[in-house]
Amino acid sequence: MVIPHSYVAALLMTILTMMCWGSWANTQKLASKEWRFQLFYWDYAIGVFLLALLLAFTLGSSGAGGRGFESVPAEQILCFQYSDVSPQPVTGVARPTDRLPPGKGVVQWRDVLGLLSEKGYTGYLSYEAPNPAQWARSPYDVAREGVQLTRMLLRDSVPSYAV
Repeated sequence: MVIPHSYVAALLMTILTMMCWGSWANTQKLASKEWRFQLFYWDYAIGVFLLALLLAFTLGSSGAGGRGFESVPAEQILCFQYSDVSPQPVTGVARPTDRLPPGKGVVQWRDVLGLLSEKGYTGYLSYEAPNPAQWARSPYDVAREGVQLTRMLLRDSVPSYAV
């Protein structure tokens, strides 16, 4: 999905969309007089579906991992809430409960915490533990483990960190 970030970009995308509305039907007229309109429509619909499927699995997988919030200024980050993600995350649920302690999953913490440091972020870090295995433990132990692991990751990711 493309989300325009300015009025001008939204207006240009709207104009482009309006220009393309009838282009596939007009292309059918150019392609062949023998090809029925319904077949051309199905060919178009399947092509759009396959392209959308291809983009769904490839478009978001480019770029530098852990730097998805690179364009957000530090002043706009009120609190950084975090937990790690399992290599086989649960899907199809409204609120996942398979999150892991920091450093125990696949999040690229060196990139994430390094970016926060580059931005000059000095706000709150808030570890969340939505996982039934964590809920069964003492909240003090869960919090202590989260603080220890976070400090270890900060020492590894932020050269100026010293605690």
